[in-house]
Amino acid sequence: MNWSEFENVRDQVTEDNFYDIVEELVLQLKDGHVSVKDENKGVEIEPGFSNLVERLNEHLEGPYRIENTDDYWDVLDGKMNVIAETYLKGEFSQNAKENMFWGLVTDQIGYVAILEMEDFGTSLENERIALNEVLDEMMNDFEKSGVSKLIIDVRANGGGHDKISLDIASRFVNKKIVVGTKKAKLGEGFTEPQTISISPKGGVSVYRRHCSFD
Repeated sequence: MNWSEFENVRDQVTEDNFYDIVEELVLQLKDGHVSVKDENKGVEIEPGFSNLVERLNEHLEGPYRIENTDDYWDVLDGKMNVIAETYLKGEFSQNAKENMFWGLVTDQIGYVAILEMEDFGTSLENERIALNEVLDEMMNDFEKSGVSKLIIDVRANGGGHDKISLDIASRFVNKKIVVGTKKAKLGEGFTEPQTISISPKGGVSVYRRHCSFD
């Protein structure tokens, strides 16, 4: 973004238009990690949602188009119901928070839907512990079933914490690999890039060789 385009905004701000101007600025980010909330004034600005809806609506028609958050969750629920009933034949398992579920498509193909990368535990401190308990249960179920391939569905995943996604990905690699780098804005520049890598976790599995991500 070229923030210099908004350098005179401060002079335009009043008590009445404050949140209108904040919304205009924040929406430029199109980032689901940013939000502005003021419960006393009933303000909730989420720039990532409008961008997500725009992208989803490119592939939706008629009654399936999304106009608000209720529509969004209805579409997701509909998608999950179709998968659960049509492909998993109504037989599946899910964690207590209902943000991950899994089952068998065929005798040889397993399926897991990961709906978000957060809210697996009861607090930020035990998020990863709770997640890995769910992953252990899921992987044990697949091992017992004898499937040799997995479909990992992260479509419309709501996002969350980096460490959650890295813990999940670590279940499906057979060696340490670099998955990316990260840097933060610092003054007029950036910090030095931080290398992000993952290593195998949870034991060796055939699913490290036969995974399809969607």
